[in-house]
Amino acid sequence: GNSLEVLPKLLETCYVDMFIHDSEHSYETMMAEYNLAWRRIKPGGLLLSDDTGRNEAFIDFCKKIGKKPLWTEKGYGMLMRF
Repeated sequence: GNSLEVLPKLLETCYVDMFIHDSEHSYETMMAEYNLAWRRIKPGGLLLSDDTGRNEAFIDFCKKIGKKPLWTEKGYGMLMRF
């Protein structure tokens, strides 16, 4: 289903160790998914995002939460929750 319809329901019932964004790569969808997921990632957990170069969503989200953006060798954006 649409991630912005499915994720809120899924994430309200649990916390996750890792969230991987690899759905619609519009700025709006990426930011919405990051915001939804970040609140439910356990300490020590990871947020990974594919195709962070398509727009500024990952960089803007990092600025919003005060984290330095990191990238893997394959180009995934990565944040660790402490």
